Amino acid sequence: MANFSASVPIFTPYACYPSTNIFNHKIANLGLSDFLTRWQNSLYNVILRKVDLGLKSHKMRYFFLATMLCMCLFTKAQTVLLKGSVQDSAKLPVPSALVALYKSGVEKSIKNAIADSSGNFVFSVNANASYYVVASAVGFNTVRSGSVLVPGNINEVNMEPLRINRTVTQLAEVKITAAKPLLSLTDDRIVYNVENDPSLSGLSAADAFSRVPFVAVDGLGNVQLKGQSSYRILLNGKPTSMFASNPGDALKAFPANNISSIEVITNPSAKYEGEGLTGLINIVTKKNVMGFNGSTSFTYSTIEKGNINPNHRFSYKNGKLGISSFIYYAENLGFNTTGFNNYASKSSNAVFARRLSNDTLFNEGHQYGAMLELAYDIDSLSSLSLYGNFFGRGGSRQQENMISLINNSGTVIQSSLFNTNDKDSYPGFETGVDYIKSYKKKGKEMSLSFNHQERKAETTLNSSQLNSEGANRFLQNSSTAKNQQTTFQTDFIHPFSPSAKVEFGSNIIARKVQSNFMSASKANESDPFVVEPENTDLLMYNQNVFGVYGVLAYAKGPITLKMGSRLEQTTVDGHFLSSSARVKQNYFSLLPNASFIYQTKTNKRIALAYNRRLARPGLQFLNPFIDNRDPLFIAFGNEKLAPEFADNLDLSFSSFASKISYSIAVNGTFVNDGIQRFLVFNELTGITTQTYGNVGVSSVAGLNGFVSLRPFKGISYSLNFNMNYAIIKNKVNTQQQNKGSYLSITQAINYDINPKAFIFHNFSYTEAPIQLQGQNGNVLYYNLGGGYKLMNNKFVASLGVNNFFDKQLHLKSKFETANFNQYTLLNRPIHAFSITLRYNYGSLKQGTSKKKGVKIDDGKQDVNGN
Repeated sequence: MANFSASVPIFTPYACYPSTNIFNHKIANLGLSDFLTRWQNSLYNVILRKVDLGLKSHKMRYFFLATMLCMCLFTKAQTVLLKGSVQDSAKLPVPSALVALYKSGVEKSIKNAIADSSGNFVFSVNANASYYVVASAVGFNTVRSGSVLVPGNINEVNMEPLRINRTVTQLAEVKITAAKPLLSLTDDRIVYNVENDPSLSGLSAADAFSRVPFVAVDGLGNVQLKGQSSYRILLNGKPTSMFASNPGDALKAFPANNISSIEVITNPSAKYEGEGLTGLINIVTKKNVMGFNGSTSFTYSTIEKGNINPNHRFSYKNGKLGISSFIYYAENLGFNTTGFNNYASKSSNAVFARRLSNDTLFNEGHQYGAMLELAYDIDSLSSLSLYGNFFGRGGSRQQENMISLINNSGTVIQSSLFNTNDKDSYPGFETGVDYIKSYKKKGKEMSLSFNHQERKAETTLNSSQLNSEGANRFLQNSSTAKNQQTTFQTDFIHPFSPSAKVEFGSNIIARKVQSNFMSASKANESDPFVVEPENTDLLMYNQNVFGVYGVLAYAKGPITLKMGSRLEQTTVDGHFLSSSARVKQNYFSLLPNASFIYQTKTNKRIALAYNRRLARPGLQFLNPFIDNRDPLFIAFGNEKLAPEFADNLDLSFSSFASKISYSIAVNGTFVNDGIQRFLVFNELTGITTQTYGNVGVSSVAGLNGFVSLRPFKGISYSLNFNMNYAIIKNKVNTQQQNKGSYLSITQAINYDINPKAFIFHNFSYTEAPIQLQGQNGNVLYYNLGGGYKLMNNKFVASLGVNNFFDKQLHLKSKFETANFNQYTLLNRPIHAFSITLRYNYGSLKQGTSKKKGVKIDDGKQDVNGN
């Protein structure tokens, strides 16, 4: 599908900061002692020299990053914790409020903090001194606390809540009165604030994902979380069919301009529906504003015939009613790929020794989507939102294969010309209602949610195989599938005390799949097609999930504990109308979850977590109909597949500050009865079959981390790495196993030359995860570009070039079993120029949409895209 290049840089450190005296200080002082600040400043000068040298020395760069990591471990400790919270006039928490700490009698602030999702903040301070704090947030007035004396005989001091009032003053133009940091950290997630990253203006969600900690995106838009592909993508805390299949293509079309933040949840609590083996990635779209706000952007890329991506976003709020909307379209005007496939038998008794195929393929396609939300504040404690969106994708492919069968002596025994023309269309829509009720007691909340989704899949295939020996073959396949999902969910949060709370709730998910498949063939082009009854049928598949959960959270001093468990019952009833075959399943799944967090007095965090997750097979795994376009290579699903379960362990150390943020994690994932794709070669017929089974036993150990540096004004650098070692065994065929390491590295460097001009560079290298029988190809991607801002920053124009040293991307894949090996080379265009134009208008004041959403998602997806 459409492939769009990054074309603007990462974050302007000071441009988004308010002009009030609260923030006019050197950010290097945040949370660090004077001694450490002087130490850091000397290292920042080293960074400046490194940037001037173009970061040519890899060893020096890694040595510098390691030094910075170690430096933060030895920050000078403080004596007393000063804790507080920020609330609005209705006593509701104000997340991500900016809080500055002042020492009484001193005009300059000494530390800054960002309130967490519950509005809480904490400072480590010296004892026997007096302090006060000042709080501010987008859309609120600034407020100052009274002075607080911190004695020396206690470990912590709790302040009275700071109450700040909303302001609805209109602005004549787009201005940001306060800014969240680029990265923030809560108890169970890392948040990348996309709306604070101007370098993503006019780009896609795939470009935004490439900046998110622990997430890797290759040049084709494929996404990994901690080096694995068994994650789930949510939209505003709930699933969406928009990303249910081929998420890479959908993310390349989804505009980053619509996104407020991206949340990485590597240890989902039990309140989340159990889908997603290694974690969740939640896309939070931009909220309503007081007044109106919007933007229009257009991107064009020169890959082959070109890619286009226009989109528009608009938000409006007046009083209690708010409207949020966006619409986008992305079209790939067409590009050619070439390929080579060598399929070799290891047995001298096989009907052929090698099968060679030279392939050419022309692709074209499009994607589109739109979303509308109406949010209404019933009163100061409750809100109602109604939302709906429609989306879709489609495309066509014309493929030509020259196939040769070669015997053991090297003689060609048969040649074939194989032509295929297929088209597909995947329209869908969803709608939902969220009701949230808060209470006067701080932290107490109840929510009710309803969500309904539908998506269709319509595919047609026409192929012809002209053989030098033997009969010709003409094939016509068609498939129509419909997938429905309806969810009811209720959640309740009850705090026992400021330190302890319980969360519990339930949900019901009803899924219904209908797939109608017809296959017909003929030997002569002039003959009518004859339906093949053995590969024509109607599948009806119903899956119902009922879940209940409970989570207990306790926070005292530097320690936070969270324990929970989720119980789900799943029933499956599937049958085929023609063959009368039936599939029935009824099973319970217990999914425990626990985490331990220790927050040091210097704001460093150590976290240990365990969770058990599952993945139910999606339609592409279940559909048993045979893709027989190639008579010697057929593929089909397995309607009897059971879910796979994963046990995850994670130990991480993190630190977030304005100048440097980093996190490093060691984790392990253990799966039994895993769903694995596997190939079987029949030596007597020469036919290879591809299907799926619960045959995998796998262990994956990972080392994951990221570093984000902003050494001085105008410069930002980020590095993201994931290194994994996997062992996968076939529990049915114990002789079959695969093991090996794979990694991904991404980095971004951005420089604001002045308030108007900027340049940027991005780099990524991604190795595909290990599979049972082999591994797909690796992807190298890089770009360079810059841009300029006009009309008081309302209008932004940028240019970029991708892979300027490589005209094509070469993807090499290898799969092997005891009796065959397969080597594939795919060449596709990657070098391209891009231009992005974006126009912003309106005012920017944060609104009050409290939309929460249903926290579930659809089934497991195939990493091979089949």
